[in-house]
Amino acid sequence: MKMTTLRDRWDRREWGLGQIGIYMTDDERTKQFNREALKYCSQNKQECLTCSLVNYMMDCHNNKIVID
Repeated sequence: MKMTTLRDRWDRREWGLGQIGIYMTDDERTKQFNREALKYCSQNKQECLTCSLVNYMMDCHNNKIVID
């Protein structure tokens, strides 16, 4: 699976249930991410940084986007 901006944010626990991922296999983590991403992201193939709904480094759900 290609790492998207949203998946990277999920893995860094910026949103979603990524924090429970330490108890999951890689396959289980991917399945959980896919379930959450379907509800969270409706545009731009999960690439938050290039999405037109991002404004002032806040995503479409008004959650801060952190850039390392």
